[in-house]
Amino acid sequence: MASSKFPNLGIALGNEVVAIVVGKEKRKFVLHKQLLCYSVPYFRRTFSAG
Repeated sequence: MASSKFPNLGIALGNEVVAIVVGKEKRKFVLHKQLLCYSVPYFRRTFSAG
């Protein structure tokens, strides 16, 4: 049985994703926007700048 202490991860992350292209090989990563903004201050500022 799932513990009620932890929120549903899908609900916590939301459904908005962003694609980030990295490096000279242009490797593409598709990430949850909420997780990216929580983890990386640069993206938090970038996406909240409006």
